[in-house]
This record gives sequence, structure tokens and C-alpha cells, in this order.
Amino acid sequence: MEIEPHSTLKNRTLGLYYKICIQVIKKRDKFYYVDLFASDGESICKDTDNKVWQAPFITQFLETAKKGQIDLVCYFNDLDSEKCEKLKNNLKAYDKFVKKITNEDANKVYKEFLKEIPKDEWSIFFLDPFKHSDLDFETIKSISEWSAYDERSKSTRRPELIINLMTYTMQRNARINKPNVMKAVGGGDWIDLVENKTTDEKTYEILHDSFIKNLESLGYFTTSIEIRQTPPLNSVLYYLIFASSIPQAHEIQERFKKDILVYQKKWSQQNYRLKLISKVTKQGMKPLSDYGK
Repeated sequence: MEIEPHSTLKNRTLGLYYKICIQVIKKRDKFYYVDLFASDGESICKDTDNKVWQAPFITQFLETAKKGQIDLVCYFNDLDSEKCEKLKNNLKAYDKFVKKITNEDANKVYKEFLKEIPKDEWSIFFLDPFKHSDLDFETIKSISEWSAYDERSKSTRRPELIINLMTYTMQRNARINKPNVMKAVGGGDWIDLVENKTTDEKTYEILHDSFIKNLESLGYFTTSIEIRQTPPLNSVLYYLIFASSIPQAHEIQERFKKDILVYQKKWSQQNYRLKLISKVTKQGMKPLSDYGK
């Protein structure tokens, strides 16, 4: 799948977070990973390095399982039939760890997956819709209710969530198509806040804060990481939200955020440089980086 430079920030962020998860998984019995918008399992960014990269869940979770280091069960879904078929081909080497690959509406198929995941085991649901209207907040709420008391942490275990909250497209609809946004964000006072915001207030921040409030009301602790456009632009495109009901996991996510912000600054600068090189190359010019070789 072809992606924009900012999506490389998301993929790299996930890759590092999954590495942390693997260290925890090694101490447990089993781990369940669910991706409801899995796409085809690979990405290419023609504006930067033009390389084909495997998805983070392949390079981290599936490769580690293949080496026999973790006990993994995966469920994948994508609504696009062509991407789904390509995903199946890309995951043939990992058939042992892939329980199901489906081609259905994410807001329906998750129920089928949940039934096969023990409530007291650790699971991550990665919710990365292609449009904000592809993921209903009611789906998130229903997933959160698949819970059990966890003796290890002495708290309620719910499926861990990683959510792409697409505020950039939401803010376009917040005034003209409120039901569309309500379906994705959930209820709250965000409509009044958007209608009456001052020039200093940002619509995307209002939507984010309302979503977080709704998410935390389900019993989650949350950590949000902004994903911004590649410099020189700097708009917030979406938030990558990590949600866990386990306090110890939330502490790990908060520490991870502090580290990842440093990495993202470096990655953004790298993307900007590669984007400039790509641009001049397409124009038939020789980039300055080629001189002196």
C-alpha cells in the first residue's frame, strides 16, 4: 500500500512499541493481536525512500513468534478484497500464528474475534481506519466490555487498544455533518464547544479531548501521541492513542511517549530531507547529496 510520509512516523512508532510489548509477552502464557484494518501488510512511501516495508506487526510480532520466542495468535481483517488477498499472500510464512483473515466490516467482525479470545488474557486491538467514519465508537465500547478481573495486576483487564483518531478529517465534518463525527467520537459537549470556540481554540483538540473522555469512561487509561504533517507543514493529522485498563501498562505507555517524541522529531527531519531529494530527482535534477560521491 502506498503511504504518505507522516504514515511512516506511525509505523515506526508502532514498531518500537511492539518491541516493548514483546519483552512483556515473553513473561506471559499467550498473546492475542487483532488488526481490524490490516490492509495488505506492506507499505511504500514514494515521497521518501521508495522502499517496500513490511507492516510492524510482521517485523515484530510475527517474526518473533516464528523464532519461537512468543506464543502468538493473530486475527486480521480488511474490507478491501484486493488488499485482503494480498495480505493472505504476505502472511503465508506465518500461517501457524494467524487464526483468521477476514474480508468484512470491522464494526461487525470484531464480535467473531472476541469470542475466541479469553477475557483474562492480554490482547491488543489495533484500530486504524482508512476514514474516521469506518470505525464506530460503539465498536470500541463493545470491545471494552470484554473484560475480567486480572489477578496479576489486581485490576480489570480489558483488551488493550491502539487507535488512530483521525481528527484532521473529523474537523471538516464537525460543523456540516455532526452525526458523522458523533458516530466516531461518541457523545459529549464537543458540538457546543466547536460551535462556540474562540480563535485560540482548536477543533481537533476539542474532538480529541471529548474522545479521550469517552474512552476513559469505559475504564481505560490513555496516552496520546500526535502525528503531524512532514515539515515545513506542521498540522496535526491524527492522534495515535494507546489505551489500557492496567495501571502498570499505562505507566509503560507514558514512558514510551516521552522517548518517542524525540525519535519523531528526528524522523520528521529525515522525511523532509528525503522528500526534497525525491522532488528534485523527479524533476530530472541531481540532488546535492549526490555531489562529492
